[in-house]
Amino acid sequence: MYVDDVIGDNQRDIDVAAVTYFLRDIIAAELPALIEKVCPASKSGMKQEDRAAALRQVEEALRQLEGEEKQLVDQINAALMAVQPPRP
Repeated sequence: MYVDDVIGDNQRDIDVAAVTYFLRDIIAAELPALIEKVCPASKSGMKQEDRAAALRQVEEALRQLEGEEKQLVDQINAALMAVQPPRP
């Protein structure tokens, strides 16, 4: 039994996987230039991990502002009640 008999039709996929594995550092280094060449609009974009971090910061700030809003509404309502109590 030969290796070719076992691998058969999968040889091409195995070869591509091996070449990709051994060239992974070179491929990773060339990806930004390739992406900019293929999609120039991506230059003004943002990396997903940077976007996720920025969104987390914005969401945290929004939660804080919503908490402050609730406190301010409660204080305003209390002040209104003190100035003009509800009429029977």
